Order: sequence, then structure tokens, then C-alpha cells
Amino acid sequence: METKKKQTQQTLTRTPGYASRWDSQMEDLLEQYRGREAFSFDVDQDALYRQYKDRYTRQGKLAMEDAQGQAAALTGGYGNSYAQSVGQQTYNQYLEKLGDRVPELYQMALERYDREGEALLDQYDLLAQQEQQDYGRYQDQAELAKYQVQAMLSLGFRPSQSLIDQSGLSEEYVSALLQAAAAAAAQEEAEKSASSGSGRGRRKTSSTTQTVDRSANKGIDDQAGVANTAWKNAVSTLETLYNQGKTDKADAYLNTIKDHMNQEQYVQAMNIWVKHHN
Repeated sequence: METKKKQTQQTLTRTPGYASRWDSQMEDLLEQYRGREAFSFDVDQDALYRQYKDRYTRQGKLAMEDAQGQAAALTGGYGNSYAQSVGQQTYNQYLEKLGDRVPELYQMALERYDREGEALLDQYDLLAQQEQQDYGRYQDQAELAKYQVQAMLSLGFRPSQSLIDQSGLSEEYVSALLQAAAAAAAQEEAEKSASSGSGRGRRKTSSTTQTVDRSANKGIDDQAGVANTAWKNAVSTLETLYNQGKTDKADAYLNTIKDHMNQEQYVQAMNIWVKHHN
């Protein structure tokens, strides 16, 4: 029981954003367990002992009277000391039988006390199991949200605030990745413009403008698609997740970025998806 008590009293480590449905009930059960008085046994307050006492006392008196009567018949009357002595000895024998019951009653009371404590711990453990299941689901959802947020950030899009909150990622982290993606896209655009030459009407695109343009989200008909470097990173991430057996996370990642692909990228992504779902 001591081992179980130690296991039960271990603190559940959880993400700060997680809200438990069971905390108050679990805490109440622990308080009940910790608040129990130490075991003690008062034989006179034990209900079963009182029943035995009544029974043995009644039987002892009857046996005493019977013994006194038999002794008196042999010695010439109830008032003689011999008859009284025989009757008292008989009565004491019944009281000794009552005394012999005390260790048994003590053990029974101790077992009841232990069972009551076990029952509280069992209730706590049932709630703790439910808590762990809830938290496991929460972690899975948070991890999926994290992949979705990182996927969008890698493409230069800012996820919704609710998705960021669910992922558990900090605002500083989100802003840093968004700025890095925007800088990478701007650099890639600048390199493309430089290679195309000034005679082709080079377009000046700031990182801010590119982020806004992409947020229009024209779907797979958007001929621009995902920028080359970002697309290579996206394909690498997708393949890695599938190869690691994280199919749910890979599918969530794919669903997050698919609306930003051009037709060619979409076909490539679907080929990857088919390969890992057959």
C-alpha cells in the first residue's frame, strides 16, 4: 500500500496551457486520504466487540446460574460458597472467550481501515488514468497544431491566433520564423530579378508585400506557388514525417500547405501522399 501511496502522490507534470477536468476531484480525494486519522483501536467502541460482549455475558450468566444450581444440589443449597465459586469460574470462562476475540477484532478493524484508504486511492487512480488520457489527446492536438504553425511560417504565412495558442509556441518564436521566411523569400526574389536582367521589367517586392500577396491564398491555380527554397523545405519535412511513421502529422502538414501550391507542386505532393498511403 505504501508503494501505491507514493505513486498516487506524484505530481502530474503538464503544459501550462492545459486545463484539467479532474484536478478538483483528484485534489479532494488526496485531501481525504491525507486527512485520515492514524489507525487506532478502542475495543469498547467496536460494534462487533459489543455484540460479542452482550452474547458472552448473557451466555456466561446462564452458565453460571446452571453451574451454581448443580453445585448447590450436591452441597445442600445455593447460598454456600462452593456453589458461588463454581458459578463464578464458569462465568469467567465466558469472559475469557470474549477476551480471546480481541486480537481478531483488532485485525479486522485494521483491515477495514486499510480498505478505506485503498478505496480512496483507487478512485484517485481512476481519475488519474482519465487525466492522462485527456492530456495525451491534448498533447497530440498541440503537436499537430505545432506542425501546422511551422508549416505556414515556413511558407511566409502567419497562422491564426487560435492555432498558435493551441500549438503552445511563443509569439517571439512565431515572429522570428515569420521574419526569417520573409527574408528568405525576399532574397530568392531578388536573386531571380537579378538573373532575369533589367530589361524584363523587374518587380520590386518587399518581404512585407510578399507575405501579404501570399496570404491571398488562391489555391492550386495560383501559378506562383510556393517559393523554391520554401518548397524544397516543405517537401523535405513532408517526406521526413512520413518516413518516421508520423502519418497523422504529415497529413496535417500537407493539408496546411496545399492551398499555397501551384499545379506542379500539388501533383508532387499528391505523389508523396499516395506513396505513403498504399
